Amino acid sequence: MVPLRFAPYREIANEIAARLIASREGSDPLCPWAEEVIVPSRGVAEAIAAELIARMPNGVAGLRLQTLDELAQRTLAASRQTPRVAEDLERRLAMRAAVRTIDHPMMESRGVASVLERAFPDVRDSGKTLADFSKRVQAARGLRNPRRTEAIVRTWTEYERLIAQLGAIDAADRLARAARLAATTRPQLVAGFYDMTGAQLALVQSLIEAERVAEVWIPTEQPFAQPFIEGLECGGRSHRFPQHTKAAAAAAALQTVQYDSRIDGLRDVCARVPTLIAQGTPAREVGIVARSFEPYDARLLNRFAEENGFRTSLSDEIPLSAHRIGRGAITLLRLRERGFLRAEVLELLRDGLHVRTQTTIDPVDAATRRART
Repeated sequence: MVPLRFAPYREIANEIAARLIASREGSDPLCPWAEEVIVPSRGVAEAIAAELIARMPNGVAGLRLQTLDELAQRTLAASRQTPRVAEDLERRLAMRAAVRTIDHPMMESRGVASVLERAFPDVRDSGKTLADFSKRVQAARGLRNPRRTEAIVRTWTEYERLIAQLGAIDAADRLARAARLAATTRPQLVAGFYDMTGAQLALVQSLIEAERVAEVWIPTEQPFAQPFIEGLECGGRSHRFPQHTKAAAAAAALQTVQYDSRIDGLRDVCARVPTLIAQGTPAREVGIVARSFEPYDARLLNRFAEENGFRTSLSDEIPLSAHRIGRGAITLLRLRERGFLRAEVLELLRDGLHVRTQTTIDPVDAATRRART
């Protein structure tokens, strides 16, 4: 049994800060902390750190406020394992290469590699391996298109092989490896999670089974009659908190807006932030969440934020597509992905692409048209 505490984010930060300070009362200020804190985001970590600094004006040193990914990496490093998670560009190129190896009409569709790349983490983040997913597909009955599903699984299998050749692993694999070493970690306080992926939950459950979780705080604005609830059972289902999650969701004010493009969406979101700050919301408690974020999206977000009088904590790296040589490389890769369509190749030549063999575009256009007919 692990004590659960349901409270607003501010109270969570206050209680964790008080607990950490109480655990060090009368001890050497430079001695290691007895407990570490697992947080879901940088904002929660900053809130806890601010409360600690307010209570300890001389400063804080050595405390670990870490995400589950950071905990997994440190746990593996302590056991002399140094796996490297594949970078975005590596994953993108590996998926495009994997798609080209599968003989199926669907793999010739425009944009299929991007779709499969976005869908793959949904499978792995569930906590299941691709082999587990493949077995479930084979045992399933009534699939609408079994051959198409089989082609997708074969593509993902080839993708994983290519990632392994690069000497990298998937982020879900890192969590799974760390779960097997849960007993080697320090005691943890889990603070601020209202949702987890299957892979993250498996790591937390392993920490609980190894008696490495001292307490769990769940964020909510909904008041509860019992502030402490004994209910996080190893192997049980009470960790899902169905009734409390629904109550918290009902208490939150949500608004759904549909935009014509991601640029319109980013611009409108940034325009709403100054209103929240003017209403008294601390800047560190305002978060912008997205399912996926391209480097160019970060550049746009920072630009719109500056136009509205605030700054984000997102690093503004120059994306590959912003460089001339990068745009050229991306264009050539897209041409290859689509099978060098005649019209696109000719359009590129008309735009002034310098090639080793000089050609006159109009005769080439006419000749290729005749060859197609």
